[in-house]
Amino acid sequence: MLSEIHDNIAGSGKAVDSDDPISASFMPRGFGGVAILWNKAIDKYIKPITDGSTRIQCVELLTSKPTVIMSVYLPTKSTTDSKIIFDDCIDQLYEIVQKYKETHDIVIGGDFNEDIVKETNNSKRKIALLEFMKECKLTTNHKGPTFINTSGADISEIDYFLHSNIELQPSKRITDHPVNVSDHHPILLQMQCYLIQHAQQTSNNQKLKIKWEKLDKQQYTDIISKEIIKYSDMLENDNESIDQIIKDTTNLMSETAKKVSKQKTYGKNKLKLNIWNKEIADALKANKHAYKIWKDNGRPMNIDHPLIIEKKLTRKNI
Repeated sequence: MLSEIHDNIAGSGKAVDSDDPISASFMPRGFGGVAILWNKAIDKYIKPITDGSTRIQCVELLTSKPTVIMSVYLPTKSTTDSKIIFDDCIDQLYEIVQKYKETHDIVIGGDFNEDIVKETNNSKRKIALLEFMKECKLTTNHKGPTFINTSGADISEIDYFLHSNIELQPSKRITDHPVNVSDHHPILLQMQCYLIQHAQQTSNNQKLKIKWEKLDKQQYTDIISKEIIKYSDMLENDNESIDQIIKDTTNLMSETAKKVSKQKTYGKNKLKLNIWNKEIADALKANKHAYKIWKDNGRPMNIDHPLIIEKKLTRKNI
């Protein structure tokens, strides 16, 4: 459905209840979801990736410095199991960041359903989110309240962009959008992406293969027969060296074949990512556990300390 919103828009998304074992005829109205939309003009630079639950949608932006972009929708506090779901989402985000952080910039945007700016908020959810940001070296900025209550008052800031690139401009809150009917103010983060540079790199790495069996041989013969006459004249009049005439004739044959055949490109410059598997997940959990023990014991800095050694060993296994 996302691809049907507009002729120029593509997208990838999930509904938070899409995995519920309910038949389509009894499916209630969806109460939340995540999606990332993009202009089809940059479709070749976007690669949806499967990491994360139905509350996390990820795509990879293939530029000179690849970026993993995540759209998130964390649970509200209205249900008894919301803290469990919240912690599970944070754990998933941690694992995704650990998976990509060495090779990618990270951007996480969405409704976190937690105000991390309000000083009077001392909730466990806020503490967990701030610890996640600190461990993963993610930053954000204060924009003002983004949630609007039923009385129309701006009461809390629960929508954020978390990112690893400190050079990004601060995100902004948009309070005067003419068609916004949500109880959230939209937020905006602008990124500078070098798409043209990436496209040039891709083009340089392409190898063209002529499919001679599909080539229009009659058209090829007609073009060569017409153009080859001038090279015959050059040979008779000694206007060019034999070597140059051979080179020009070879180029003529090659370029003509490309024009009249359907070409296939090979070796497009797409980043090869590690396949997510149980071993990687277990290694990440072990690393996170070692980090927690090190942190709970006062963050010892001596490189010979056993907790430091264990933390480094589990990190190497990822």
